[in-house]
Amino acid sequence: MIPTNSSISSLIDGLVREAAQAPRLFSDLAKIEKYIAESYKTRALIELLQNADDARSTEFIVESVGDGLVVANDGREFSIADVEALCRSGASNKQRGDGTIGYRGIGFKSVVNLASRVWVFSGDQRFLFDRERTRSVLGFQDDVPLIRVPHLVEKDDMAATALSLWRSKYSTVFFFESLEARLLDEEIEAFDGECLLFLNHLERVILRIRAAGERTFVRSSSVADGRRFILLASKSADTAWEVLSENAHPMARVALKVEEEQIVPAEPSQAIIHSFTPTTEYTGAPVKFNGDFTTDPSRKTVDLDSTSTTEFLKSCSVLCEAVRGALERQVDRPGLFRALSPQHSGDGRLRPLFWKTMSSILGHVEIAFPGGLRGSVPSVRLRPEWLNYDDYEILSSGRWPYLDRNLLVTYPEAELFLNAVGARHLTLDDALGSVAGVRPSMRGRAELFARCVVQFRYDCEGDRLRWLRQLPLFPTAQGFLAAERLSESDDLDPEFLRDVAAIAESSDLVFVMKRLGLQPIHHHPAPDSDARAAVGSSTVVNQPTEVVTKPSFQRPPAIAKWRSAERNALEYIKALDTVLSVSDVSQANLGHDLEVTMKTGKRKFVEVKSVASFGEPFRLTSNEYATASSSGADYVLAIVVNSDKFEIKFVSDPVAALSFERRCERWSWQCNDYASSGSDPDEVFPDGKRLKG
Repeated sequence: MIPTNSSISSLIDGLVREAAQAPRLFSDLAKIEKYIAESYKTRALIELLQNADDARSTEFIVESVGDGLVVANDGREFSIADVEALCRSGASNKQRGDGTIGYRGIGFKSVVNLASRVWVFSGDQRFLFDRERTRSVLGFQDDVPLIRVPHLVEKDDMAATALSLWRSKYSTVFFFESLEARLLDEEIEAFDGECLLFLNHLERVILRIRAAGERTFVRSSSVADGRRFILLASKSADTAWEVLSENAHPMARVALKVEEEQIVPAEPSQAIIHSFTPTTEYTGAPVKFNGDFTTDPSRKTVDLDSTSTTEFLKSCSVLCEAVRGALERQVDRPGLFRALSPQHSGDGRLRPLFWKTMSSILGHVEIAFPGGLRGSVPSVRLRPEWLNYDDYEILSSGRWPYLDRNLLVTYPEAELFLNAVGARHLTLDDALGSVAGVRPSMRGRAELFARCVVQFRYDCEGDRLRWLRQLPLFPTAQGFLAAERLSESDDLDPEFLRDVAAIAESSDLVFVMKRLGLQPIHHHPAPDSDARAAVGSSTVVNQPTEVVTKPSFQRPPAIAKWRSAERNALEYIKALDTVLSVSDVSQANLGHDLEVTMKTGKRKFVEVKSVASFGEPFRLTSNEYATASSSGADYVLAIVVNSDKFEIKFVSDPVAALSFERRCERWSWQCNDYASSGSDPDEVFPDGKRLKG
């Protein structure tokens, strides 16, 4: 076996001969080296970091020593082939796609701007890069590259002795002499601990820089419920991520930001593509992508060549698999669709590509939806805003895949996401075509007919008119009948007419009823709106937890002035002793903001209304009013004063308990007088004994 130093000597001799045979080419290499270093500006430490990871290092340290800098890692020691790869350009012994990060063989040249001399100690390998020594050996006066010809370092060299402490702990040690302080400061300032997220081996990075102090970044992994989490911890902040991957595409990984066990949208500065180490390219959605993306030499910008396009497709495929798993309730990832909501997508050149790719994949993936139906996303029917949720499920069941209420309680933003990737809303024609085969409720039929009035006001003739006259939409004492079997509107159930009149314009309603042969329309008064619930008490919470009228809390409610009224109401209700859980469904357009599950298993639907004081009126939308009407005592208004002193008043069955006035503001229902109404929280959310009593 050839001794190590003899091998380096042979390498040095060969490089010197090459330079002597082509002096102009050697001079040109100096210019190329300088260009590479400038292209990799503020990336030198990142390049050394990824080289350490490729060497299976778990710890990486950067420390100021005198006027120099030590960079060390505990990875695999250098072989002579590794030494030659450092010296040459494009001579890396790493292959693209083999699981390593670097493959170009030019990354180490990025250190040229940082120092005038570079010492390298790795196992038995000891050598130095020094321009002046290279000029002396070659007899050149022109500029020469720094990282080209290594020079031997003896065991008793002063640098070798001075670095003995680091050499005893770390397998590979670099020492950068005569530092360019400004460039080092830029490197340290640009260093982001999230560069550890997609590395394969590194777990700890220590930066001990004299001007910046000490910074330590630690990466730890855990697995829970089949989900892999990575925590990136530092003195300034901790960030948690769930990392998704598939066996079919092991290099393609997606990271979802996690806060308080919920997936949340990543900040635009975080939602970037990593080619193992971060670029500055926004993914097109508030998530991170990692893969073997082609980048410019600085590794900051993605080149969308065929390789990068394929990697982007793989990352989207990984994300789509998570979407499928969530919709099928195989793995619950609360907050997933909030992070993927198009309203959080931001801008950037890859945004259109992201949504186009996600739509294309989900247009072909078969998903098992509630009700036993399977289909791709374009086959899904979403709930239209004019139809209540129960009847939407009834009309969709057995015909189209749909989103059931339980799914939306977990994923309130699923509808927004699915609409963005190709799902359609249930149309009026879809719904009317289902009426004969199912049994929608009285309220559902009223909403269907009111929609007919709105949509067909100017198109109620010919085939459409004949079709409408044949649909069993109208409730009577004899059951649900078609218009052609009715003689006049007085045969109709009065509640049905009241519900229709509450939604549709009276003039349009009269016109369509006449077209259907139903006339005249008599006035049907609304139910007694002055009926009120027994007067109860409101509850006042003084920041942070002092309760004036105290209900039974299992813990103090986490009320905070900076939180929204909805969030403070959620925290208040969640703290009640009788409550098991509270879910925010405000994004699902269900007609209420919160769904409360009692410890008895009973559910309550809570709509939160924020007012400046309890004398200020509030409004219900038509959807909220209709939901409150059909839900009865299970529907609760939480009226909140969300100021320095948090106050909350609960009203059960508000349609029966309060007086509302219909206002034409794209129809809403206004209540001006509720100050004397309200119930104690323990009455609104009773325990099992109260229910049995």
